Amino acid sequence: MSTSTVAQEFAKSGITPEDFVKFVDGLIRDASSVLSNDLLFVTSEKVPSIDLSQLTDDRGNMESSFSFLSVPTNNLSPPTRVTNIMTNYHHKFSVSGANSGTPDKRKYHQSIEKFLALMLLIVLFVGGQPDQGPEILARDPSSEVPAELIYLKHVNRLDSDGVLQTRSIFVIHGKICVVTVDHSSRYGIRARFLPQDVSEMIVVYLACVLPFLRGLDPDDEYGQSDHIFTRPLGFWHTATYQAILRRETKVRLGKEMDLAEANRLIVNVSAFIPKKDA
Repeated sequence: MSTSTVAQEFAKSGITPEDFVKFVDGLIRDASSVLSNDLLFVTSEKVPSIDLSQLTDDRGNMESSFSFLSVPTNNLSPPTRVTNIMTNYHHKFSVSGANSGTPDKRKYHQSIEKFLALMLLIVLFVGGQPDQGPEILARDPSSEVPAELIYLKHVNRLDSDGVLQTRSIFVIHGKICVVTVDHSSRYGIRARFLPQDVSEMIVVYLACVLPFLRGLDPDDEYGQSDHIFTRPLGFWHTATYQAILRRETKVRLGKEMDLAEANRLIVNVSAFIPKKDA
């Protein structure tokens, strides 16, 4: 695609390339802050690092309950990870003089929702691939095609009919790869390779935050769900997705953007947006 075509697309969108880069950087920065301060209770905004280059993943493993988190050599499920979060919580709130018993689960859930809302848009905008489910649904209401990203699963699982529902999250060459069905193609898939900092946040969330929730409450709907973007009754709805996108683009870009507009921008300009660790 020519530079002039990209410039035309930005002109039509009403934002500049610099605005777009600042928008994505702001989403990543704020997600990192929520994860560090409100979910891990660390005093700095730096997310505790996990060396993703050392992680392995059996991408062909079709066993129920399998994910890269369950690979023993990855060492992503030691009890100390959960203990450390509780220790951080007690330290943070004992210093401030606040009650340091156990986290308020309702407030913790609110922080999770905030983090996931930011992460949903980050995956959309840095993944370099559109999410066309809602557009297909708008053209053909009988298609029952959901948005791709709201259905992300981090573990294989048999459904109630005994059919294996495979995961969407993989580790490839030290990066998280998000794989979804391309509903615009009969047999296609989309692969989104995420930058290092975004990949690390997703792994820390899955390996630390979710086990911590299960420690607080074994029946917690977030901790038990196979979906990343979860609700008590299942995964998020497309309407929720669209509302988050409109809200965050209006606040951060000064222009409310729907998913169709976001898709056009992603398809036309993503290759020209510099990647931090490219």
